[in-house]
Amino acid sequence: MKNKIDSSMIKALVWILGGLIITLFVCNFFVYHDLIFWRYIYRRTFLSLTVLAYLAAGLLSLKIKRFSFREQLSIAIFLVTIIMAVLLSAIAIGRVYYSRKYLVIFYLISVVWIGLGLFLYRNPKSMFYLICPIGLGTELAKKGGRHWELLEHPEMHRHCDGIIIDYHEKISPEWMRFIANVSLTNIPIYHAATVYEKVTGRISLKHLSDGVVSGFKIPKFYFAFKHFAECVAIIIFSPVFLLLSLFAVILIKANSKGSPFFIQERMGRGGKPFRMYKFRTMITESEAQGAKFTVDNDSRIIPMGKFLRKFRIDELPQLVNVLKGDMSLIGPRPEQVTFVREFEKEIPFYAYRHLTSPGITGWAQVVQGYAAGVEETEEKLSYDLYYIKYMGFWLDVLIVMKTLKTILTGFGSK
Repeated sequence: MKNKIDSSMIKALVWILGGLIITLFVCNFFVYHDLIFWRYIYRRTFLSLTVLAYLAAGLLSLKIKRFSFREQLSIAIFLVTIIMAVLLSAIAIGRVYYSRKYLVIFYLISVVWIGLGLFLYRNPKSMFYLICPIGLGTELAKKGGRHWELLEHPEMHRHCDGIIIDYHEKISPEWMRFIANVSLTNIPIYHAATVYEKVTGRISLKHLSDGVVSGFKIPKFYFAFKHFAECVAIIIFSPVFLLLSLFAVILIKANSKGSPFFIQERMGRGGKPFRMYKFRTMITESEAQGAKFTVDNDSRIIPMGKFLRKFRIDELPQLVNVLKGDMSLIGPRPEQVTFVREFEKEIPFYAYRHLTSPGITGWAQVVQGYAAGVEETEEKLSYDLYYIKYMGFWLDVLIVMKTLKTILTGFGSK
């Protein structure tokens, strides 16, 4: 297995280095009409920076193999774009010579070459699994597809790349003997809960226990790095945020009386309440009869309020909460304290979503959308716990990409 991994890695590295050579020659031929691109001293710093940018994007793309190809491609495009932005910043700060035409061609070739590499070096073999009809395995089989088949009897009827079984359920002696015999043939056996998480992007709450959830560890270094990076990003893009905020204030004041801001107590990290800021999109007496979930065509929403909610412009004041440390850009969505108290009584493990800072966007928001009521909130919790369990840089990048799509399409808004 290790040799296969090493061989695949070597092929990917060769592809990346080959792309670097092709990119350099193509860019220099079309821009400078000169294939000896290292000849002129004034170009060397610029070319060195582009080489570093390409290698950074190419090598980082090797770290996203666990996602689907579509998700890998989205992350790769985002990655190249961000690294190009860093490259342009370095050029501006250092006042280095550069060519706009060169950068455009370089960017396009880099995206195409890295994307093509991800496509060619994805797992070419379609893996096939047999599922034992026990517990979560039955739910997995309902997902359909040609990657697995539900076993009716404890016997091998065809070749497979692995057996999936739910160890949380009570297993009959017949199925235990079957699993024991399979293990002797060196066929891998996978826990259904692990496969379920990978396929659905959520955690099954059915067999969850306090011991399992309390074992979720928030990476302290990444948590600190994430907060620092978010604050830097907010400061850099503050002119854009301020212009959008001014636009929102004008719209709200033109459509209703009262303050353009809405302040509400929400539950934060560690179960500590905080004051969350938003632009007001409802009438000032929206909570006169107590806290309520937003519903479709809610009569409390002011004119243009739906527009602000659809494109998430009403969430901009929460950037102040991020700077204060109350929230993060990415994390479980903070709920009203009143609702939290109710959900903690009705939904087991609900309090564990407060292991990390709440976010303006999050995995549940970009996958499920808006949740109202106990049933939808329970489903939302399964996504929130998945994020807490697998929190990391690449999952956050994927959420950013999906958030951009959500903003453009208005997915999940009410």
